[in-house]
Amino acid sequence: GRAGEAARDPSFEGVDWEHIQLGHRIRLVKRHAYCTDDLWLLGVFFQLCDLEDIHGDSVKLLMKTLKFFRLCDYSAEDICSVLAHASSYFSTVHALRGEQMDSREVGYALATLMFLAHSFLQDETCPLHIWHQYLFRKYCPLKTLNTAVIRLMELLRYVLRLMDADLAYRFHALLGTIQPQWAHPRHHLREQPR
Repeated sequence: GRAGEAARDPSFEGVDWEHIQLGHRIRLVKRHAYCTDDLWLLGVFFQLCDLEDIHGDSVKLLMKTLKFFRLCDYSAEDICSVLAHASSYFSTVHALRGEQMDSREVGYALATLMFLAHSFLQDETCPLHIWHQYLFRKYCPLKTLNTAVIRLMELLRYVLRLMDADLAYRFHALLGTIQPQWAHPRHHLREQPR
């Protein structure tokens, strides 16, 4: 469905925070969520990224990034595909540079990886200067963001396509949280294919 079809519940009543990865962090920024689905998506995204903790400012940035996609009217499937790719990219980047990233940088790296995935996957993309204006303006100048994009591309060896099994696993884990026909239990991801 299109973004407008996402279940909007500004009170977020009934959300089982204990079953959302880093739910204690997500709960603090729930007012920045577009819809309840985004709380679950972000939790599964954190699971796929193998994050045990993250800075609150990073959670806020990533929630705003999901809202950005929704306001640009991307479908749930498109958003899940972007998140699937970005989570896989993060695994590579974190393996190479994770020790050098502080908890705030993790959020900006994840948001920038979402930009890369979005640029790779979508026919009609939102340019980097718009991402900067909406999401990164307070963090860094556009030139610095552009340099970060290039650096992340270098770390990924300019390969943005995922192996089919990896993509399917990640995509279905994400989409299954918001569309039951794709679902497995929300609080338990199946073992990832190797």
